[in-house]
Amino acid sequence: MRPRSIYIGGGTPSLLGAGGFNALADALRKSIDLGQLSEWSVELNPSSASFELLETMRAAGVNRLTFGVQSFNQEVLTLINRTHTPLQAIESVQRARQAGFQNIGLDLVAALPGVSPKLWQQELQQSIELAPTHISVYNLSIEPATRLAAMIAEGLPTPDEDQQMEALAMAEETLTRQGYTRYEISNYALNGYECQHNLGIWRGNDYLGLGPAAASRINNHRMENNSDLEAYEQHLSHFSPPPRNTELLTAEDDGVERSLFALRLHEGFSPAECGTHFSVPAAKVYQWEQSLKNLAYTGAVEQGGKAWRLTRRGREICDHVIRELC
Repeated sequence: MRPRSIYIGGGTPSLLGAGGFNALADALRKSIDLGQLSEWSVELNPSSASFELLETMRAAGVNRLTFGVQSFNQEVLTLINRTHTPLQAIESVQRARQAGFQNIGLDLVAALPGVSPKLWQQELQQSIELAPTHISVYNLSIEPATRLAAMIAEGLPTPDEDQQMEALAMAEETLTRQGYTRYEISNYALNGYECQHNLGIWRGNDYLGLGPAAASRINNHRMENNSDLEAYEQHLSHFSPPPRNTELLTAEDDGVERSLFALRLHEGFSPAECGTHFSVPAAKVYQWEQSLKNLAYTGAVEQGGKAWRLTRRGREICDHVIRELC
């Protein structure tokens, strides 16, 4: 195995500490050929991103960081049960630069409860002032069994769909005006700083997920590890594969899925090229071309050269567009 990117996230890797991360990096180097690695990303919680840890990551070969800021408002951070403060978020970015990192991203959540349009504009501006190379803007997702979910069940008002769309539109207008490109539905980057790991996935490349609940896509197999940490550890301690769900797709279904992933990207996708790169039959390619022409009349997609891509309206209804093409 010779990966082109590594992405450590989906949790709080910074809790490993410097020693734990060193052990993980050593294990990766012993198990995997990193000769073709161009990007190594790590997600960090600002409250546990010590300078020692950042230096350790830099020395290990990590070259891209993403901080889960979510908001720069203390009341909002408390509401969504985040452990860091706005000051810690700012200081973590400053420490990362002192440790030698140049490629630094921030994660924000749009339309959080209690965030007015004025406050959201301030949060976007605060992010820009930190000069990150990458900014992710995610829509609010209510996870079950969380403090926020309980408060909403008790009557906490949340932004409606129109307010959510307005917040996302404000983010696009503000960030693109400052030189960031919305290269994927939820992601903005300065030129040359697009997340290569995410690009690979949305372009239909294989990927291997390690850890509880991690997903993988290898050939026409789609896999997801069981989320039970204890069961995962027990299997590894006995040198057996961790429990996981595996789905075997037909060559056509696999090709269709991998092709349509690219609709999330600003670069879009070319049905004809997908028919060449993936196992997509000619009849399906023809169907796509006709469906895309019809969707263009609704303002959901537009054509640039051979590629079709979502418009601003199309990004708002991406799931609907993909269903029309499946």
